[in-house]
Amino acid sequence: MILAMKLRKLREQSNLSQLEIANELDISQSAYNKWETGQSKPTLKNLKKLAIIFDIEFLELVLARISNSDLVDMNLENH
Repeated sequence: MILAMKLRKLREQSNLSQLEIANELDISQSAYNKWETGQSKPTLKNLKKLAIIFDIEFLELVLARISNSDLVDMNLENH
């Protein structure tokens, strides 16, 4: 899952608005929106803050998970 999608999913699961998260990070709502739409990416400092806000491990936030089906597709493409 790409970071933008993960941020939106985590925010929605936390029942927070973009504005609420933006206020926690001391940024504008439009800046946060760009992260959720993939137009820009948060700084390392803000990624650490987001992990705290969403109460997840930092690596869980930043590492993309690769499903087994994606791995199979990659292996087929490389052969």
